Amino acid sequence: MNSQYGRKWSVLIVLRSGETIEINQMQFEPEGLKVTFDINYPGIKAWYFSEIVLWNLSAETSNDILTGPVYGAQIYLSAGYQNGKYGQIFGGYIFQTLFERQNVTDYKLTIRAIDGNKIFSENFLSFTLKAEYTAMTLFNNAISNAQTQIQAGKISDVVKNNNTQSYRGITVFKTTRDFMEEFSKNTGSQAFVIDDKLNITTSSDGDENKEMAIVKSPDSGLIGTPVQIDYGVSFKCLLDSDIKLAAPPNWIKLDMSLVRLQAIEIGTMSTILDEDMILKIGGVRHIGDTRGNDWYTEVIGYTIGGKTPPQLFENLKASEMLPIPKTGA
Repeated sequence: MNSQYGRKWSVLIVLRSGETIEINQMQFEPEGLKVTFDINYPGIKAWYFSEIVLWNLSAETSNDILTGPVYGAQIYLSAGYQNGKYGQIFGGYIFQTLFERQNVTDYKLTIRAIDGNKIFSENFLSFTLKAEYTAMTLFNNAISNAQTQIQAGKISDVVKNNNTQSYRGITVFKTTRDFMEEFSKNTGSQAFVIDDKLNITTSSDGDENKEMAIVKSPDSGLIGTPVQIDYGVSFKCLLDSDIKLAAPPNWIKLDMSLVRLQAIEIGTMSTILDEDMILKIGGVRHIGDTRGNDWYTEVIGYTIGGKTPPQLFENLKASEMLPIPKTGA
């Protein structure tokens, strides 16, 4: 059987009380529950919004989700194939649920969730350090003294091994977002969140992982024609839970002959593509519909010769920031 045949998925909700609700389809069931999702991790330095829609749940299950209380509950979505790749593609906090009657027979429950707002929302921190602190001392104090404490993910060895000591002390009294912006500039790093964990990476990270690049071709799930963009290459493939933002970055390899090159204006230059077409995964979007055709992963692959991607969160206005979900009972 083709390893990309037979859809498989699971939604796990962990309520603030600690109770769990799991809805899944682990076996091939043509008439299984309809679920649609749009999981979007567009790039670094952003929070990540996703929507998961569950159709025609039982009244009991719908009521459990809607009256959890669900605000601040954790939600995890895994998706893939019966005999192929399967894994988690989203983990975050629910910030809104919408219940509506679609027609005479169909009801849908829309779950809107977010990953990363502990870092880039109004999460305030305040602390003081004496002179001779290092970058990691500063970072560790920041995440532990934040209004809502932050859990560290993978931290670049470049930052970990930076033993340069400050000449004077420091008093930090600002939002975590502003702190991480300064910290990234001072350490030459980039911060992003996956599964509610703050990761720090640098441009030199991950080079040793090139040999483990995920290969995509028409025989391994590539759909349509990859297109050259300012940052590298954009393309679509069958849903693949292995394709995700990571620290150090994951790599993906395409056939150069498959890429549609970018048209340029006179006097400008196009992005220089790696001759081996090995790209850093810098943006991922998973789209699925258990009753429809959608079961895809859209990818932005960065090349070292491309333009620097925008810092997404810098364009967010204060009015667009969300309150921090309370995870305590």
